[in-house]
Amino acid sequence: VPEVRVVTAILVVEDDAEFLVYYQQELGKLGHVWSAHNAQEAFDAIASVRFDLAVIDILLPDGDGADVARYLRGRQGDTCPIYVITILSEAEAMEKFEGIANVTIKEKAAIADAVARRLKR
Repeated sequence: VPEVRVVTAILVVEDDAEFLVYYQQELGKLGHVWSAHNAQEAFDAIASVRFDLAVIDILLPDGDGADVARYLRGRQGDTCPIYVITILSEAEAMEKFEGIANVTIKEKAAIADAVARRLKR
């Protein structure tokens, strides 16, 4: 019987190069990471890949992470957990993501560890 390997598809949307490299290294241990530096790259990835997990920065150079999350929900429903990366207050972030299911809001530095713990369950 051939060995079957399940690859987790992870979308990371982050415009800060240092954070992006960190997330790629940490989350790459858990599956295949698709990186997007802006909203348009994220829209393109979502149109072609079914993701198991998404890590999305709120403040992007060409749009808002909430728009990316809404597009993801429109394409895939609410089965893909979304971790929101933010430097905003939790209240500001919650307001932007109001009505979007299965969202966890985290500070930028905490997100990679939180995602790794969730996937290892």
